Amino acid sequence: MPERDGRLFELRTFTSPTTTVLNDIQRSLFKDCVKKTLTMAGRLEHEKRACEALRQLARTLPLLLLTHSKMEIRAACTKFLKGERESLWNKCMAKGHARQDKLAANPLSASSRTSAQKDAMAQKQARAGNLSKTNQTVCSVLKPAFGHDTLHKLHEKTPVGSVVFDKQFWPTTDALDEMRRQDEWLNIQEHSFSIKKIGQYFRTCKPLSAHDADGWRGREHVGWLFADGDSTL
Repeated sequence: MPERDGRLFELRTFTSPTTTVLNDIQRSLFKDCVKKTLTMAGRLEHEKRACEALRQLARTLPLLLLTHSKMEIRAACTKFLKGERESLWNKCMAKGHARQDKLAANPLSASSRTSAQKDAMAQKQARAGNLSKTNQTVCSVLKPAFGHDTLHKLHEKTPVGSVVFDKQFWPTTDALDEMRRQDEWLNIQEHSFSIKKIGQYFRTCKPLSAHDADGWRGREHVGWLFADGDSTL
């Protein structure tokens, strides 16, 4: 399995978009996959390697299950729940390589969208409720930047800082544990980081936002996981 032999992050290599519109059955199946994976991770909490592998697998689930066509998502989730993960993984990898080869054969160019493409995208964004993106799609006349020096310009604009974290003034583990036991922190946790607050944040964040490296979108994939008051996750 990928989570055992270090291949968990290979799916991140591909720029596969994840589905933003799921029906009730697909949502329920995907939620079951997330819950059961995290439940298994919780049961193996004393085995750090196995626990962390399952947590990473849970993070990768959108790339594994939601990069298929709408008709295939249900079958993919069912396969995952039945334990047929190896074949599902191999299928995703094959699709990723095929997409990569297709993009290499027909690279993106600095051209604007056609009127038909703008119309289709604007309607999708409007139906989702993201009117600012709709306005930008319709009104923008800028072309995508795909020049030979684009990457260099981006590096100059946003230089990469040091990745070394200075722990000189960082509290010790014991000090952090003591802080979390204090009434002040418990009140902050209850009022600002409760399950209700987290669910509210994701349910009201902007629709059709860019997905993260693992394919997660805040409103479309995370928000409804908390919609029924389920605190298991």
